[in-house]
Amino acid sequence: MFFNLNEKELSRAYTVNMMAEETGLFFRHVLDNNLPALELLSANYSFLNRDLAKLYGVEHQTAFSKAAEF
Repeated sequence: MFFNLNEKELSRAYTVNMMAEETGLFFRHVLDNNLPALELLSANYSFLNRDLAKLYGVEHQTAFSKAAEF
């Protein structure tokens, strides 16, 4: 599937995949913690890896176990 992609297309596919994973983790967190659906729209936190944090301009990263609001 990725074998015929050029570097730009591969980078885009990687970014899209990371964003999809971020969304899934966030949604799973809301469900697992029985949070209100409004949390999906009003939360002041997210689940980012180092690459997404850089892309979004998030300078201070914290391990999930020590998560804080941003």
